[in-house]
Amino acid sequence: PANTNSAGGAATLTECQCNAGYTGSGGNTCSQCAAGSYKTALGNNACTLCPVGKYSADVGATTDTCLSCDSNSATTSEGGSQKTDCLCNAGYTGPNGGPCAACSAGSYKTAVGSASCTL
Repeated sequence: PANTNSAGGAATLTECQCNAGYTGSGGNTCSQCAAGSYKTALGNNACTLCPVGKYSADVGATTDTCLSCDSNSATTSEGGSQKTDCLCNAGYTGPNGGPCAACSAGSYKTAVGSASCTL
């Protein structure tokens, strides 16, 4: 099938493995790794998700293309696929994707996200 490879002399479709940047099961169609993930080697294993605090917009990535969120922000789960998945940490405010600034003296923010600091 498309986006697969096999050792020379493979006798069955199930011996086909997905190329780097693709995932699926032996002999079946392989799909590109979604944004927020990558796969570096031939095989039928799952794509690796970008860890918390990182994101990647690349589809079908064959290397770790995950980028770190700006200072004082992070993604809330694995597999962030765009910079706006980076949310300001508690105690910091700003738009999703940053930049995030510390709450001013006498104000606070207890949740992650773009909410304003409270006096």
